[in-house]
Amino acid sequence: MRVKRLTQVGLLMLALAAQRSFAESVPASIDGQAGKYQFLDHASQRWRLCAVLPHAFDRFFWAVAYGLNRQATALGVDIGIAEAGGYDRLPEQKRLIRQCAADRADAVLIAAIHPHALDDELALLARRGIKVIDLVNGLAGDTVAAHSHQDFFESGMLAANYVLKTSKGQALRVAWFPGPADAQWAMSFDAAVRKTLNAGKGELKSLTLVDGGWGAPYATAQSGLVRTSGCRKWSIFRCA
Repeated sequence: MRVKRLTQVGLLMLALAAQRSFAESVPASIDGQAGKYQFLDHASQRWRLCAVLPHAFDRFFWAVAYGLNRQATALGVDIGIAEAGGYDRLPEQKRLIRQCAADRADAVLIAAIHPHALDDELALLARRGIKVIDLVNGLAGDTVAAHSHQDFFESGMLAANYVLKTSKGQALRVAWFPGPADAQWAMSFDAAVRKTLNAGKGELKSLTLVDGGWGAPYATAQSGLVRTSGCRKWSIFRCA
Protein backbone atom coordinates (compact mmCIF):
# COMPACT_ATOMS: atom_id res chain seq x y z
CA MET A 1 0.00 0.00 0.00
CA ARG A 2 1.22 3.49 -0.75
CA VAL A 3 1.15 4.85 2.78
CA LYS A 4 3.61 6.87 4.80
CA ARG A 5 5.50 4.45 7.02
CA LEU A 6 6.46 4.99 10.63
CA THR A 7 10.15 5.47 11.20
CA GLN A 8 12.19 2.30 11.10
CA VAL A 9 14.07 3.49 14.18
CA GLY A 10 10.88 3.63 16.24
CA LEU A 11 9.82 0.14 15.16
CA LEU A 12 13.29 -1.23 15.82
CA MET A 13 13.28 0.17 19.36
CA LEU A 14 9.95 -1.50 20.00
CA ALA A 15 11.10 -4.76 18.49
CA LEU A 16 14.02 -4.84 20.89
CA ALA A 17 11.99 -3.77 23.92
CA ALA A 18 8.84 -5.87 23.57
CA GLN A 19 9.39 -9.58 24.24
CA ARG A 20 6.15 -10.76 25.75
CA SER A 21 3.75 -12.86 23.69
CA PHE A 22 0.15 -11.88 23.11
CA ALA A 23 -2.62 -13.14 25.36
CA GLU A 24 -4.88 -15.81 23.90
CA SER A 25 -8.03 -13.79 24.60
CA VAL A 26 -9.22 -10.46 25.95
CA PRO A 27 -12.49 -9.32 27.59
CA ALA A 28 -14.88 -7.95 24.98
CA SER A 29 -18.45 -6.88 24.36
CA ILE A 30 -19.77 -9.06 21.54
CA ASP A 31 -23.11 -8.02 20.04
CA GLY A 32 -23.88 -6.24 23.29
CA GLN A 33 -23.01 -9.23 25.48
CA ALA A 34 -19.98 -9.52 27.78
CA GLY A 35 -17.58 -12.19 26.67
CA LYS A 36 -14.06 -12.86 25.48
CA TYR A 37 -12.54 -12.30 22.09
CA GLN A 38 -10.40 -15.28 21.15
CA PHE A 39 -7.41 -14.43 18.99
CA LEU A 40 -7.07 -16.34 15.74
CA ASP A 41 -4.11 -18.57 15.05
CA HIS A 42 -4.12 -17.60 11.39
CA ALA A 43 -6.30 -15.56 9.03
CA SER A 44 -8.55 -17.34 6.54
CA GLN A 45 -6.78 -15.50 3.71
CA ARG A 46 -4.12 -12.84 3.16
CA TRP A 47 -6.25 -9.78 3.88
CA ARG A 48 -4.96 -6.29 3.08
CA LEU A 49 -5.21 -4.02 6.13
CA CYS A 50 -4.51 -0.31 6.45
CA ALA A 51 -3.98 1.45 9.80
CA VAL A 52 -4.09 5.23 10.19
CA LEU A 53 -2.70 6.72 13.41
CA PRO A 54 -2.84 10.38 14.53
CA HIS A 55 0.94 10.63 15.03
CA ALA A 56 4.11 8.73 15.87
CA PHE A 57 5.69 11.10 18.38
CA ASP A 58 5.59 8.96 21.52
CA ARG A 59 6.07 5.45 22.84
CA PHE A 60 2.33 4.83 23.06
CA PHE A 61 1.77 4.86 19.31
CA TRP A 62 5.14 3.24 18.70
CA ALA A 63 3.77 0.36 20.76
CA VAL A 64 0.48 0.40 18.85
CA ALA A 65 2.35 0.25 15.55
CA TYR A 66 4.56 -2.55 16.81
CA GLY A 67 1.56 -4.55 17.99
CA LEU A 68 -0.24 -4.10 14.68
CA ASN A 69 2.80 -5.14 12.70
CA ARG A 70 3.57 -8.14 14.90
CA GLN A 71 0.03 -9.47 14.96
CA ALA A 72 -0.39 -9.01 11.21
CA THR A 73 2.76 -11.06 10.66
CA ALA A 74 1.51 -13.77 13.01
CA LEU A 75 -1.85 -13.94 11.25
CA GLY A 76 -0.39 -13.94 7.75
CA VAL A 77 -2.00 -10.70 6.55
CA ASP A 78 -0.57 -7.56 4.98
CA ILE A 79 -0.73 -4.21 6.80
CA GLY A 80 0.29 -0.68 5.94
CA ILE A 81 0.71 1.74 8.85
CA ALA A 82 0.41 5.48 8.32
CA GLU A 83 0.43 8.47 10.66
CA ALA A 84 -1.03 11.93 10.13
CA GLY A 85 1.72 13.88 11.85
CA GLY A 86 -0.22 15.29 14.79
CA TYR A 87 -3.61 15.94 16.37
CA ASP A 88 -3.74 19.24 14.48
CA ARG A 89 -3.58 17.46 11.11
CA LEU A 90 -7.10 16.18 10.58
CA PRO A 91 -7.05 16.90 6.81
CA GLU A 92 -3.98 14.70 6.49
CA GLN A 93 -5.67 11.86 8.38
CA LYS A 94 -8.64 12.15 6.05
CA ARG A 95 -6.32 12.01 3.03
CA LEU A 96 -4.61 8.90 4.37
CA ILE A 97 -7.93 7.14 4.92
CA ARG A 98 -8.94 7.93 1.35
CA GLN A 99 -5.58 6.59 0.21
CA CYS A 100 -6.35 3.33 2.02
CA ALA A 101 -9.56 3.12 0.00
CA ALA A 102 -7.71 3.87 -3.24
CA ASP A 103 -5.22 1.12 -2.40
CA ARG A 104 -8.14 -1.32 -2.09
CA ALA A 105 -7.65 -2.27 1.52
CA ASP A 106 -10.03 -4.91 2.88
CA ALA A 107 -10.25 -3.11 6.24
CA VAL A 108 -9.06 0.18 7.72
CA LEU A 109 -8.11 0.58 11.39
CA ILE A 110 -8.50 4.22 12.47
CA ALA A 111 -7.12 5.89 15.60
CA ALA A 112 -9.23 8.98 15.04
CA ILE A 113 -8.09 12.53 15.73
CA HIS A 114 -11.77 13.49 16.23
CA PRO A 115 -14.57 10.95 16.83
CA HIS A 116 -17.16 12.76 14.70
CA ALA A 117 -15.10 14.35 11.91
CA LEU A 118 -14.69 11.42 9.53
CA ASP A 119 -18.26 10.94 8.27
CA ASP A 120 -17.35 11.45 4.60
CA GLU A 121 -14.45 9.05 4.81
CA LEU A 122 -16.55 6.42 6.60
CA ALA A 123 -19.23 6.77 3.91
CA LEU A 124 -16.61 6.26 1.21
CA LEU A 125 -15.28 3.12 2.86
CA ALA A 126 -18.83 1.77 3.32
CA ARG A 127 -19.63 2.30 -0.36
CA ARG A 128 -16.58 0.25 -1.29
CA GLY A 129 -17.36 -2.50 1.18
CA ILE A 130 -14.28 -1.80 3.31
CA LYS A 131 -14.59 -2.67 7.00
CA VAL A 132 -13.74 -0.01 9.60
CA ILE A 133 -12.27 -0.73 13.04
CA ASP A 134 -12.11 1.94 15.73
CA LEU A 135 -8.57 1.69 17.09
CA VAL A 136 -7.68 3.06 20.55
CA ASN A 137 -8.99 6.63 20.33
CA GLY A 138 -12.76 6.30 19.86
CA LEU A 139 -14.68 6.68 16.59
CA ALA A 140 -18.42 7.20 16.11
CA GLY A 141 -20.42 5.94 13.14
CA ASP A 142 -22.98 3.30 12.21
CA THR A 143 -20.58 1.72 9.74
CA VAL A 144 -17.84 1.05 12.32
CA ALA A 145 -17.63 -2.74 12.48
CA ALA A 146 -15.71 -3.05 15.76
CA HIS A 147 -14.11 -1.02 18.54
CA SER A 148 -10.73 -1.86 20.04
CA HIS A 149 -9.87 0.37 23.00
CA GLN A 150 -9.83 0.53 26.76
CA ASP A 151 -12.40 2.22 29.01
CA PHE A 152 -10.81 5.66 29.35
CA PHE A 153 -13.46 6.82 31.83
CA GLU A 154 -12.45 3.99 34.15
CA SER A 155 -8.79 4.86 33.62
CA GLY A 156 -9.49 8.47 34.57
CA MET A 157 -11.25 7.38 37.76
CA LEU A 158 -8.34 5.16 38.76
CA ALA A 159 -5.82 7.93 38.14
CA ALA A 160 -7.81 10.53 40.09
CA ASN A 161 -8.39 8.14 42.98
CA TYR A 162 -4.65 7.57 43.17
CA VAL A 163 -4.09 11.33 43.44
CA LEU A 164 -6.66 11.54 46.24
CA LYS A 165 -5.15 8.58 48.07
CA THR A 166 -1.60 9.91 47.98
CA SER A 167 -2.71 13.32 49.28
CA LYS A 168 -3.57 11.66 52.64
CA GLY A 169 -6.33 14.14 53.43
CA GLN A 170 -4.12 17.19 53.16
CA ALA A 171 -4.78 20.31 51.09
CA LEU A 172 -4.40 19.43 47.44
CA ARG A 173 -3.61 21.74 44.55
CA VAL A 174 -3.78 20.09 41.14
CA ALA A 175 -2.94 21.48 37.71
CA TRP A 176 -4.81 19.31 35.20
CA PHE A 177 -3.69 18.81 31.59
CA PRO A 178 -6.22 16.50 29.88
CA GLY A 179 -4.63 16.13 26.44
CA PRO A 180 -5.80 16.96 22.91
CA ALA A 181 -9.16 18.71 22.61
CA ASP A 182 -11.89 16.77 20.76
CA ALA A 183 -10.15 13.39 21.03
CA GLN A 184 -12.71 10.97 22.51
CA TRP A 185 -10.23 9.30 24.86
CA ALA A 186 -9.14 12.65 26.30
CA MET A 187 -12.72 13.84 26.80
CA SER A 188 -13.66 10.62 28.60
CA PHE A 189 -10.57 10.79 30.81
CA ASP A 190 -11.25 14.45 31.59
CA ALA A 191 -14.87 13.80 32.61
CA ALA A 192 -13.79 10.97 34.93
CA VAL A 193 -11.03 12.99 36.59
CA ARG A 194 -13.31 15.93 37.31
CA LYS A 195 -16.10 13.72 38.62
CA THR A 196 -13.78 11.70 40.87
CA LEU A 197 -11.91 14.68 42.30
CA ASN A 198 -15.16 16.51 42.98
CA ALA A 199 -16.61 13.46 44.74
CA GLY A 200 -13.50 13.05 46.91
CA LYS A 201 -12.86 16.66 47.86
CA GLY A 202 -14.81 16.22 51.13
CA GLU A 203 -12.00 13.98 52.37
CA LEU A 204 -9.42 16.76 51.94
CA LYS A 205 -8.67 19.93 53.83
CA SER A 206 -9.08 21.72 50.51
CA LEU A 207 -8.91 21.02 46.81
CA THR A 208 -7.87 23.50 44.14
CA LEU A 209 -8.11 22.33 40.53
CA VAL A 210 -6.52 24.52 37.87
CA ASP A 211 -7.19 23.88 34.19
CA GLY A 212 -3.81 23.68 32.51
CA GLY A 213 -5.44 23.64 29.09
CA TRP A 214 -6.00 21.21 26.27
CA GLY A 215 -3.00 20.38 24.15
CA ALA A 216 -1.37 17.78 21.95
CA PRO A 217 0.27 14.91 23.88
CA TYR A 218 3.81 15.76 22.90
CA ALA A 219 6.53 17.02 25.22
CA THR A 220 6.85 20.33 23.37
CA ALA A 221 3.14 21.15 23.65
CA GLN A 222 2.70 19.91 27.21
CA SER A 223 5.81 21.63 28.56
CA GLY A 224 4.59 24.89 27.05
CA LEU A 225 1.26 24.53 28.84
CA VAL A 226 3.01 23.84 32.13
CA ARG A 227 5.17 26.94 31.77
CA THR A 228 2.25 29.24 30.93
CA SER A 229 0.01 27.80 33.66
CA GLY A 230 2.20 29.13 36.45
CA CYS A 231 1.68 25.85 38.32
CA ARG A 232 5.17 24.39 38.26
CA LYS A 233 5.20 23.97 42.06
CA TRP A 234 1.80 22.28 42.12
CA SER A 235 0.87 18.64 41.64
CA ILE A 236 1.02 18.17 37.89
CA PHE A 237 -1.57 15.76 36.52
CA ARG A 238 -1.68 15.13 32.82
CA CYS A 239 -3.25 12.64 30.44
CA ALA A 240 -0.90 12.88 27.51
